[in-house]
Amino acid sequence: GVIFIHGHMSNCWSSSSFGYFLARSGFTAFLPTQMGYAFSGGEPDFCGPKTVKGIIDGIKLFFEEPYVDKKRIGIWGISRGATCAALVATKEPALFKAAIFQSGAYEMKKNYETIKIQAIRENIEKETGINETAFRERSPVYEMEKINFPVLILHGEKDDRISVEQARLLDEELNRLGKTHKTVILPEEGHFIVKQTRRQFVFPFLDKELR
Repeated sequence: GVIFIHGHMSNCWSSSSFGYFLARSGFTAFLPTQMGYAFSGGEPDFCGPKTVKGIIDGIKLFFEEPYVDKKRIGIWGISRGATCAALVATKEPALFKAAIFQSGAYEMKKNYETIKIQAIRENIEKETGINETAFRERSPVYEMEKINFPVLILHGEKDDRISVEQARLLDEELNRLGKTHKTVILPEEGHFIVKQTRRQFVFPFLDKELR
């Protein structure tokens, strides 16, 4: 099975194509909607504790389904969803066998300081409260020692929403910790990585780690 976590301005319904392609590839897919998006209740807290708890609660319900192989589960997040996926993976590492973090932010204070798009800065300010505690609890890079499974990091060099330096920072930390991982920086890609790239990297990685 694969847990897929959407990014900003999305939800489980608009991400259904991801679930469809995962199912076509032989995976059971679970696509939770983050708190405050679409028909999900509450207010967004920019990858904060309430959003992370909601995703974990949903995953545990998903695990109760009889057709789910709980020993072969991966998690894949894009953009804001990648940050959430990394946070979920560090809080519940025993649930997963592999993880994909795509176009995400992993050190929130540095991310906030380098963002060039004012609307994104305003979203962070509105949803987090802007303080050291808020930044730290949204920064999975500091908790990577807890994971014990392979990680694939994908990021576009030309990403104008989240700096590619976030991927490099996470790569450096995983190297320091000696964790199994692969980082792919795509020189011609922006924030939204094309389908061909996903097929080239995402599905082969899932096939290798979860089959």
